[in-house]
Amino acid sequence: MTKKNGDQDEQWDRGWREHKTRQLVRLARLPLAEKLSWLEGAQTLVDALAFARKERVNGTRGHGV
Repeated sequence: MTKKNGDQDEQWDRGWREHKTRQLVRLARLPLAEKLSWLEGAQTLVDALAFARKERVNGTRGHGV
């Protein structure tokens, strides 16, 4: 199956391996500035998840859990 994405045609990936390979190629083609932006966003998410986990753990202390 083919889908349109702007001016380029893309084929739907078949299975996990094909998806993984094509995704790595797409990410490799990103300019450095976009890669850094993606990494900063990922780090922000990791920090938020770590903070939420810490709050959840601290919030359960002393409550018999």
